[in-house]
Amino acid sequence: MAKILCVEDEEEIRDDIVEELMDAGHEVLAASNGLEGLQAVTDFRPDLIISDCLMPKMTGPEFFQALRRDYPDLAEVPFVFLSAHADKSHVEEGMALGANVYLTKPVDYDKLLMVVNSLLDHGTRAASEG
Repeated sequence: MAKILCVEDEEEIRDDIVEELMDAGHEVLAASNGLEGLQAVTDFRPDLIISDCLMPKMTGPEFFQALRRDYPDLAEVPFVFLSAHADKSHVEEGMALGANVYLTKPVDYDKLLMVVNSLLDHGTRAASEG
C-alpha cells in the first residue's frame, strides 16, 4: 500500500505502531529520533510520516521544520504528530506548524489507522484531536 515513516523514541510504542501499520499492509520504516528521520526520507521517500514530539537529538517539531525547509519536494507528504502532551497549547502548536493531525498518547491504534487511511485516501487536512 503506502510507505510510512514512523519516528518515535520509545521502542515499545515504535514497534507497536510499526506492527499495526504493517498488519494493515503498509511498508514501514522506523526511526528513533528526528535526525534519523531526516536521514531516512532521502532514500525512503515516504507517503506519510508519523512523528512523536518529544525525542532526543531532534524533537518532532524540529524534525517537521527541517523536513519542510530542506525537502520542499516532500511538502505535500501528510504529517501526523503523536504526543503525550494533550493540552490545547501543544495541539495548537503542532497544528500551527502545519501538521495534518495531532494525536495524543496512549495510542489508539484504531484511530491511528483511521487517520492514516483518511490522509492517504483523500490527501486532505484531517481534523486534530484535542
